[in-house]
Amino acid sequence: MTRTWTPENEQPKPRTGVDYHTVKAWFQQCRDMAAAVEAQKQKIQRIREVAEKTTPSLNGMPGGGGAGDKVGLAATDITDEQRRLQQMETDLCLLRIEATRRAYCITASKSSKKQADCLCLYYVKNKKQREVCEELGLSEENQVSIYIKWGSIYLAEIWDSFGNVAQTAQSPP
Repeated sequence: MTRTWTPENEQPKPRTGVDYHTVKAWFQQCRDMAAAVEAQKQKIQRIREVAEKTTPSLNGMPGGGGAGDKVGLAATDITDEQRRLQQMETDLCLLRIEATRRAYCITASKSSKKQADCLCLYYVKNKKQREVCEELGLSEENQVSIYIKWGSIYLAEIWDSFGNVAQTAQSPP
């Protein structure tokens, strides 16, 4: 039986820190929260529409139409949902501020400035790759994802220095 020996410095070391996938996932929260805010606005609009269709009518009915309860409940629902929307918008605003701050930590060169711009335009401002490409004057749309990937890789190297400040935003229920 032959035994092999591997020097201590050649043994695989456990991974520490974060990879660029983690960074991209963190930035993706901006797009996800923006979608959740939009969904919440639509939910409020649907409640309003239901309340408007359920207007109380007293024509020919002794004692009223009975729709007053539905209107009252809709008003309560709208108030609750608007409060929730305000909290979601506040959380999104704070996350966007933190995301912008983190993205622009890598602006040492012209290339890294474009990486930060791509991260902010795509994730923070919720623009499509085509729009980011046009705004930055890139020749091809796939350059946006390349800049985002490399920006995420560079941010992953310094990610631990950000600490736990806004590490994860509150996820919408």
